Amino acid sequence: MRALLLCGFVFAGVASYAACGGDSGNTPQGDADATTDGASIDDSSNVSDGALPPEDGESAFDGAITDGGIGDAKMSDAKAADADAGIDTSLCPFDPKTKAAVCPPYTKPAVFFIPHQDDETIGMAAAIAEHVKAGRQVFLELMTDGQSSKTRLQLDDGKTDALHAGAHVYALTTKQFSDARVLEFTDAAMRLGVTGIRLNGIKDGTLAAADVKTRIDWWRVKSDKTLSLKGTASGDASYTHHDSPPGHPDHNAIWDALVASKYDDVRGYLVYVNASGAAAATPNQTIDLGTAECAAKTSVATAYKLWQPASSRYAIGYHSVGDLFANATTKCKEYVVLPPP
Repeated sequence: MRALLLCGFVFAGVASYAACGGDSGNTPQGDADATTDGASIDDSSNVSDGALPPEDGESAFDGAITDGGIGDAKMSDAKAADADAGIDTSLCPFDPKTKAAVCPPYTKPAVFFIPHQDDETIGMAAAIAEHVKAGRQVFLELMTDGQSSKTRLQLDDGKTDALHAGAHVYALTTKQFSDARVLEFTDAAMRLGVTGIRLNGIKDGTLAAADVKTRIDWWRVKSDKTLSLKGTASGDASYTHHDSPPGHPDHNAIWDALVASKYDDVRGYLVYVNASGAAAATPNQTIDLGTAECAAKTSVATAYKLWQPASSRYAIGYHSVGDLFANATTKCKEYVVLPPP
């Protein structure tokens, strides 16, 4: 069976390097004999030191819909300049390091739609890194606030675990919990080296395809045909962590919107297939990561393992879905779903 190259990965089946390169997703490339063993991820950009949570009464999602999640005083000059150019900066993503709005024009943008903090790392970190490595401008659209996770209650159950020293004695409000999850997500985004992120702040568990369509439509208007659209796929493995298997309704909403867009360059990624004992999903492509790609993905995952309560870092990702992280960083595979013909 022929092995074809998708963003540096070798897998069996028909695919196109255009998924990273910026052409339409329908142009096949030549054969490749091996993976490119070296995803480029910034391991020095984590926000574990000095990245404090918002002040009391504020939230990382305050203004996330109307102000694009920016709301930083030092962005005023940049926003004023964009306003003079007729650009509504409230709809633009922002640089996760500087918080500066990143508005059009864009160069070969690849947009990944993420339902919850951690899905980008578990399901598609290597794919994101390969798009960055290919010279694309990569953006992460975080669609929900992540507040519904039962981990918030776990952090105040008085118990201990093997992840960290000390007991769970942290009674967080839903706002504080969401903000802590955003810190983890932002850390992961910086490690991945993406161009920008956007916090849409929709309530966890209520995401609708129409919400995703609004952002897809924005990107299609602001980009040319080099645009790529990616996100979580539906039909994922059943996972008992949630009450509505298979998959998760927020994951499914993203895929429904991506498929309905009928855009040429669309890819989906499975997340819960990484769960221990999960019912088997059926991806179109199973991608085996090289040694360096696997190590890089593991490095990104540490953003969700950091226990530093004084800086609002509670290892929420690993407390919540530790088995998914463990399998994703040891089996070192990513699972791609293509839209129906």
